[in-house]
Amino acid sequence: MKPNIQYFEPEELLDFCTEKIISCLKTALTNSNEVGMVLAGGSSYQKIYQKIAHEHGNTLNWSRVHLFFGDERMVSQSDINSNYLSIQKAWLQQLQGNNKPIIHPFLTHLSPNEVVKNYDAEIKKFKKEGGVFALALLGVGSDGHTASLFPLAKSTWESTDQLVLAVEAEQAPFISRITLTPAFFEQVLEIIFVISGEGKQLIAQSIKENKEDEYPFLDIKIASGNIYYLVDRTLFDNWKRPSQNK
Repeated sequence: MKPNIQYFEPEELLDFCTEKIISCLKTALTNSNEVGMVLAGGSSYQKIYQKIAHEHGNTLNWSRVHLFFGDERMVSQSDINSNYLSIQKAWLQQLQGNNKPIIHPFLTHLSPNEVVKNYDAEIKKFKKEGGVFALALLGVGSDGHTASLFPLAKSTWESTDQLVLAVEAEQAPFISRITLTPAFFEQVLEIIFVISGEGKQLIAQSIKENKEDEYPFLDIKIASGNIYYLVDRTLFDNWKRPSQNK
């Protein structure tokens, strides 16, 4: 199934993505007792997380939602480069009362191999107990990487059946990372990519022209369900802008 590509002005993208996330989770919660959502770090999702915190704190039963992370740097959870910390500040610290999601962070105080082993076990335990990965949120870097699936290491991650890998960063900050793999994302029911921010013009143009480029994010497939590319239309200011969504 081809990805669903949609173009938005920045505020429209924020609103649409937030509502899509809530809609996906509501649907999943009607079919499963426990649902998992994979979170992305990076700047593209910070306003979305803030909007969820401020507008949807009681929209659904968050205590049945498990939050996993698509990738993480091998730093402490209080480090400025930690995805966990940035998501805590944007969303999780804003939650009140007992209606809170269950958080599954990477245990980055361990060695990389131990982190991989631990997170793999967390994922398998969640699934064994009947959990379903309903949604994954992913961003795209200027080099086309998503999560921490970098282009130069493609031979390492593209054909592995491992769900979690330790990798080296190919962009600053050059800190070792842990990442989920295409083998993991294949089992997710819905995936949302947000394409926005500085340096993403060539990525957006590649999506618009349906080019078969060797960008890592294009290797993310799912067995069934939908993949959404939500593209900031202002990235086309130097090209012909898409006029409407299909």
